[in-house]
This record gives sequence, C-alpha cells and structure tokens, in this order.
Amino acid sequence: MKKITETVKASLWIRRRLMQFACLVGGVLASTMAGAADWTYTISGNAATITGYTGSSRDLSIPSSVDGWPVKRIGAGSFRGNTSIRSVMIPGSVTNIEANAFRDCTELQTVTLNEGLVSISANAFLHSDIRSVSFPASLVRLGQYAFYGCPSLKTVSFRSAVRGFDGDVDASNVPTGEAPDESWGKHGALGDTFRACASLSEVTFAGEQEFVGKNMFYGCAALKTVALGASVAEIRR
Repeated sequence: MKKITETVKASLWIRRRLMQFACLVGGVLASTMAGAADWTYTISGNAATITGYTGSSRDLSIPSSVDGWPVKRIGAGSFRGNTSIRSVMIPGSVTNIEANAFRDCTELQTVTLNEGLVSISANAFLHSDIRSVSFPASLVRLGQYAFYGCPSLKTVSFRSAVRGFDGDVDASNVPTGEAPDESWGKHGALGDTFRACASLSEVTFAGEQEFVGKNMFYGCAALKTVALGASVAEIRR
C-alpha cells in the first residue's frame, strides 16, 4: 500500500512539472508570436516592405513574412537614427535594402546579409558601427555612400561583382551634397562606398569587377590589404 501511495505521489509531481513546463513553453511561444506586432509595414505587389520596429529588442531578426505577406524590402529610412539596435539579421526573402534604411544607427555592430539580397541602396548603413560585412553572391547593386563613415568597420568581402544603378541617389541623399558618381549603371564598384571608414584594414573583391570607383576608400587610413580580382582594369581617383 505504501509503494502504491508513493507511486501516486510521484505521478502527481511529474504531472505538475509537465503542466508548469507546458505553461512556460506556451508563454515563450506567445511572446514570440506577439513580436510580429512590433513590425510596421506596407503592402505593394503582394509583398511587404518593413517600415519600422516598435519593440524593445536590441538584436533584430527581420521576419521573412508578416501576417502571411512575404517580406521583400527594408523601406527607405525604416530604422534611421535608431540608437538601440545592436545587431540585425536580414533574411533571404529580402531583395532590397532601400536608401538610409539603417543610417545613423550608431550602436549597430553586426549585420547578417543572406543569399537573395540583390541591392543595397545609397546611405543604407551610413554612420553605423558595423565591424565587418560579407556580401552574398546574390548582391549585384551597391549604392553610393552605403557604408560611408562607419568608424569600426574593419573587413569587407565581396562574393560577386557589383555595380551601381540609376535613380538611387539624388543631392538630398548624399552627405556632402555632391552629384552621383559617373559609375552609376556600369559594372563596377561605386565611388565613396566605404569613404571615411577609418578602421577599415582589409577588403576582398570577387567576381568580375571592371573597376573600383573613385574615392571608394578615401580617408581609410588603416587600410592595409585590398585583394583585387584579375578582371579589375581600373582604379579611379
């Protein structure tokens, strides 16, 4: 009889523990699901563009979909001036990071760019605190001043050839008020992309770059190594 009583007590204890665990997991899942409400977005062409974040997390993982809509773009100026963000992961569903998206995010140290990303527009990460950046092979367009003045940026690597594209920059977007580089629309790395990145020390190009744009590394006093592909025929001043 004593053994039966002990067995019943043990069974009740296990049941209570399982119920507590279920409540804990349910709470975590509810919290994760509620996070979807922290994103603001617009819909166009059956796809979502992220326009902002209202939550409190410092480490962001951009969702690949919101309310059933696939996320294709990070909108212009979406996170501009957000000094709380410490890291951001861009999913493979996102094809475009628009102008000024993470501009002046002075605490942003880590960005993860996944395959599927096609373009990064002008000033997208200007004045952020990113430490390194590795571009996916899917990237083909990189905007002028995209990483201008990132003081902690040390290493940059390309896995494909990139080029500029028309209509991405106007005088209101460039920090110095200069006109867009003449490289726009051609198959090469744009000028001023990493200008004034004082800690930048190593850059690796891959793919069939035809040229490196003027002033691309202007003011990069710590730059020691630039690995150029065999196809690079011109480094513009």
